Amino acid sequence: MNRQIVALAAGAVTVIAIAVVIGVQAKRGFDAPVQAKALGPANETFVFAVDPTGRGGPANDCVVCHSVDKNGPLRSAPSLWGIVGAPKARADWFSYSMALRKKGGMWTEEELDEYLANPSGFIPGTIKTLPPIKDAAQRKQLIAYLKTLHS
Repeated sequence: MNRQIVALAAGAVTVIAIAVVIGVQAKRGFDAPVQAKALGPANETFVFAVDPTGRGGPANDCVVCHSVDKNGPLRSAPSLWGIVGAPKARADWFSYSMALRKKGGMWTEEELDEYLANPSGFIPGTIKTLPPIKDAAQRKQLIAYLKTLHS
């Protein structure tokens, strides 16, 4: 239900944006160029309206795309709640790479460590754009945090 509402809202915003552009062009004539309005300097810092759970902790970089809350909000990637011991490619709504789907199995602590250290080495053909976490202590801390995310 929530995904349907989000999809409808996104569709409505698109329709409104198209209507505004057409309206501007209709007033000026379709041959007149439409000038874009600058939204601000490109070096502005992105901030959340409300910091997501996990921000500032071991999963700081993860929570930009993943929720770490049980039944948390949908983000651009699946929730990390219960990830340790969970099946790989478990969220039916997410478009995982074929490489991850074929990998199969469960996310063990050891596999998470290998994956976080070298995503494309652990799963050749992955589409995840995660930079490797070279520091073993940092990976250990992150995995220890992920282990706490369960009922």
